[in-house]
Amino acid sequence: MGNPVYLMVKENAPAADIQAVTAALGLDKPLPVQYGIFIKNALQGNFGKSYMNHLPALGLIVERFPATLEIVVVALLLSACIGIPCGVISGAYPKSRFSQVIMAFSIAGISMPSFWIGMVLIYYFSLHLGVLPVSGRGAVGTILGIKTSLATLNGWQHIILPSVTLALGTLATIIRLTRSGMQENMKQDYVRFAKSKGVPRRTVLFGHALKNTLIPVVTIFGMQMGTL
Repeated sequence: MGNPVYLMVKENAPAADIQAVTAALGLDKPLPVQYGIFIKNALQGNFGKSYMNHLPALGLIVERFPATLEIVVVALLLSACIGIPCGVISGAYPKSRFSQVIMAFSIAGISMPSFWIGMVLIYYFSLHLGVLPVSGRGAVGTILGIKTSLATLNGWQHIILPSVTLALGTLATIIRLTRSGMQENMKQDYVRFAKSKGVPRRTVLFGHALKNTLIPVVTIFGMQMGTL
């Protein structure tokens, strides 16, 4: 169990074949030696071969990176476009029903693991309703000379489920961070001064308080991008 060699040989392969493949991969050496060999090869741009595809791993990473980037970009845009406005309104009106609902959602979003959310979304939208695909990358189109699945409807159908799955956790974090930042900044003197001058509340929220609130939000946003 857990031996990658069994993925590369026939199901009923003799022990001699298994030992030969193990030696060819260097898996018969101690783990520290294996790690040292991997680091040495990685520094030379050699990440080995995929056990499943039997192709250079670096080539597969480069080939699939655009699809990963598309999902991450959509997930972050969803998190920012929904999380920041919800956090602002929730922070400005902390005792409102809307704020209570948003906070309950953010707690649920942080508490639930993304793999479980993904399985629920796949079961409901793919298996039960049959409106979205389970996996894969959709048709690729061209935007400004760049090939991307964001240019096709089929591509969006493949992107939406994984993007929403990844976005929910980040969305909950951004909502809570924006809310706490807004509550803190709404007590500052410059906000009170703006209110005393008769500045519209919308301008106070989005034009004054939000600017300082976004500083930690942008920091977390960048960290989440690396995590995703």
